[in-house]
Amino acid sequence: MKKRLAKVISVMLISILLIGLVTPIASAATQGWNRSGNEWYYRLANGQRAVGWKQFDGVWYYFNPNGYMVTGWVQTSGVWYFMRPNGAMATGWVSSGGNWYYMRSNGAMATGWITLGAYSYYLTANGAMLTGWQNVMGTSYYFRSSGAVATGWQNIGGNWYYFRSDGRMFTGWLNPYQGTYYYLQSNGVMATGFVRINGVQHEFRADGVWVGDENWTGSGGGILPIS
Repeated sequence: MKKRLAKVISVMLISILLIGLVTPIASAATQGWNRSGNEWYYRLANGQRAVGWKQFDGVWYYFNPNGYMVTGWVQTSGVWYFMRPNGAMATGWVSSGGNWYYMRSNGAMATGWITLGAYSYYLTANGAMLTGWQNVMGTSYYFRSSGAVATGWQNIGGNWYYFRSDGRMFTGWLNPYQGTYYYLQSNGVMATGFVRINGVQHEFRADGVWVGDENWTGSGGGILPIS
């Protein structure tokens, strides 16, 4: 009887010691960041994993329905966001898959025209920033390698073009300086040499300045069809 009682007491003591050893480890994982394999999750004070949008120390994170931290692109409520490799929600310019995207201050991916400081950019429906020659809603624009839309005079591929202040490519007669005329052809290229316009032969210098037309008779003569 005494031996059996001693054995029971020994088992109880061992159990208490094991509980004492395990409890601190469990309590350490009750709140805060935890890792499971290669994935991270955040355990709340109530013991549950964080799900959806959560802000910790001023930084926004997004957790999937299983409670794991999301990285890369995520769409919620029809809006796209980009979560950096450390899980933090991105704002400002983001490079992904060879394209540049702009995330607004609330993290939402921007589309369409945006103006940042003195420069304007165009982002497609999928958010990708445009560069080079582009047709936007039937109008030609040229976007620099930085994505900023070109304005004013631009030499592109050895030809001169003129773009309005909003970036639209200019065509037709241009009088940027009093008494000085240029002609931008239908493809936007500045005319040089002899060019026939509306059936009339015109002459332009190498720098694009209009010299006169075949009807020119000297100072005050001739008709310049300005439109």
